[in-house]
Parts: sequence; structure tokens; C-alpha cells
Amino acid sequence: MEDYKSKKDALQNELLIRKMIKEHLDIKDEEQVKTMEKLFIYNLLN
Repeated sequence: MEDYKSKKDALQNELLIRKMIKEHLDIKDEEQVKTMEKLFIYNLLN
């Protein structure tokens, strides 16, 4: 059950990041959103 919860939390975080990128950076192109998402996550990890 714990694994399910952590996967659910990760998905919610991913959706929040995606929403933030789309709204605050006003990016419409899906490829650009994915790139920004990767950059954001990379910066969080380093």
C-alpha cells in the first residue's frame, strides 16, 4: 500500500509541476512543456 501512495504522490507532484509550467510560463507547445518539466526536475535534484 505504501508503494501505491508514493506513486500517487509522485503523479500529483508531476501534474502540479506541469500545471505550474503551463500557467505561469504560458507555454502552449507540449514539447516545450515536457522540456521545461525535465529542466525543473533536474534543477530540483541538483
